[in-house]
Amino acid sequence: MTVDKNYFPGWVRKSMTFTIDDGNIRLDRRFIDTVKPYGIKGTFNLPGAYLNNYTPEFYREFYRGYGIANHCLNHPFVMTESDYAAITDEPFDSESADPERIYKTEREGMYLKRTRSGWWSKSAEDKVYCELASEAQECLVEVFERKIPGFVWPYGEQNSDEVKEYLRNNFSSVRKTGIVSDSTGFAMPADRYAWSYNAAHNCLNEVAKLYDDYADDGELKFFAFGVHSHDFENGKCWDVLERFVRGYGNRHEDFYYADVDTIFEYEDAVKALNVTEEKIINGSSVDLYVKVDGARIIIPAASEVSFHDIRKEV
Repeated sequence: MTVDKNYFPGWVRKSMTFTIDDGNIRLDRRFIDTVKPYGIKGTFNLPGAYLNNYTPEFYREFYRGYGIANHCLNHPFVMTESDYAAITDEPFDSESADPERIYKTEREGMYLKRTRSGWWSKSAEDKVYCELASEAQECLVEVFERKIPGFVWPYGEQNSDEVKEYLRNNFSSVRKTGIVSDSTGFAMPADRYAWSYNAAHNCLNEVAKLYDDYADDGELKFFAFGVHSHDFENGKCWDVLERFVRGYGNRHEDFYYADVDTIFEYEDAVKALNVTEEKIINGSSVDLYVKVDGARIIIPAASEVSFHDIRKEV
């Protein structure tokens, strides 16, 4: 019997998700109010320090039904070799600070650095950056009372082998920054420690159409859009998101809507599915949707189904 295991729940090949950074209650609320009626799910990537403004109960309820990822403690850079030459011992004053200098903070190994956008941001030495990621993880787990598998680089991927090694050892996926569009044929991310999103507010519907039109090649597919709720506000383009959800939401016959971690977990379960000459063995914790000689079959979590029984059913 021929087994086709490359399906998401609902026997669809294409997954759809979002990955939204930074946290902004007012704008995340508008984002959620826009996507929720259309069944579109995804992940909010939150800095640990963002969780200080409201109660844990508030955050749990506000983001209920969505994935959460670690966006470090206070959205820092990693210090580069050239940064050290710019460090000054002068006290930091936002009114008179030299944008070409880097200022020490009360925390050893953490500094203030001017961004290209003109604001002052935290920048941390490798060891301290890892500590900030760990502290953010503690905050997130305490607030959301669940495992937080993923990490998302603030400011995009940073060039630090020590930090990258720490992230690989402590997270199941690490997202960088940058639109990949359809450059990979919308394949599932080959490297979960350096994956990125397919579209942002400035190309969302154009790339989504490419995805929708992409021919079935028998493989699982991935579409994620990002990257901030404030992009739609600053760009005065909430209509772009509204057009997207109307066109691509509530289409369960075409897309599997889930948060990032759930999609990756499902892909892992598919890869681990064991097909022998006599049976199909699902050792994962999720139900798997397969086709056997074209017939739709669900293999329950932690179970096995014999081909003999399948023949009787179909």
